[in-house]
Amino acid sequence: MPAASATPRAREVAFGEMPTRDLHGGLTADFQRLALEAAGPQVEALDIGCGEGRVAFLLAPRVKRVTGLDRDVRSIEAGKQHARALGHRNVEFHVADVEKEPLARWAPGGVELLVAHLFLSKAMVHRAHDALRAGGRFVFTCFGPRQWQEAGGSSFAHREEEVRGWLDEAHLKTQFLGVEDTRVRFRQLTDVREYLGEERVAEWLKDGRWERLVDTVAKDKALTESRITCAATR
Repeated sequence: MPAASATPRAREVAFGEMPTRDLHGGLTADFQRLALEAAGPQVEALDIGCGEGRVAFLLAPRVKRVTGLDRDVRSIEAGKQHARALGHRNVEFHVADVEKEPLARWAPGGVELLVAHLFLSKAMVHRAHDALRAGGRFVFTCFGPRQWQEAGGSSFAHREEEVRGWLDEAHLKTQFLGVEDTRVRFRQLTDVREYLGEERVAEWLKDGRWERLVDTVAKDKALTESRITCAATR
């Protein structure tokens, strides 16, 4: 099946129109569609870099079991509490550094679905191949090439051709790859601080990105969130 590439999409939203959580870490429409298409009552899924389980809880009603893995202890504990509160008995969370530990520990026979949201590396793509059963699907979203371009970019951003190359090297067949950019517009600099959060602002003050952003915002008053969403099969 030939790989499908969606036409790059771009949109603009004003700060305050959408919850900051959805702008920063929201699940793209493509990601939700692709993940749910791969779900099924007999499907076992792994959610790598799961955080507090946003994706795991999206899948839970539609799969046999979903296991969330993350190295952040607080996020895993929060995920466990949410699972109990929501009554999801087919969701479990474990502390794990999935870039260093073999995924086979939690999926001895492999899984039909592997998902990763805003968590991707070359090593992780190769691990994805080994964690999937034949015909299994890997669905992920990562930061795209124009992530925070107004502040000099992000070290976690990837290019489309880079992602395709990793998938090819790992012998995973790309079925879909789409790019979506969202330009968030602000009225004033204080809105930018609120949007980013003081922890990130402090980080950007140290590495010089905040000064660059201040100059850019003074002219354009915008910051770009860029996403690549992909589905590939083993």
